[in-house]
Amino acid sequence: MVIPFVIIGVLFAIFKEKADEFVSGFNSFSKEEQAMYDKAQIFHDIRNQCFTWTVIMLAGAILFCFLTPYMAITTSR
Repeated sequence: MVIPFVIIGVLFAIFKEKADEFVSGFNSFSKEEQAMYDKAQIFHDIRNQCFTWTVIMLAGAILFCFLTPYMAITTSR
């Protein structure tokens, strides 16, 4: 799951406000409703969320690889 989140985060970082096709439900709004929202802030938040989840999941995967053998030793005694 890390790779899709990185790809989505990079897409939002590159395309910025042009990435409105990637936001679920945003295109269903009329142009007047879309104008009421701060697009730059929406895409900035989505980009940051994707990168935050990437870091969290990557840290979990790394910790899993290194800590699992030690946890198995403690439970076998």
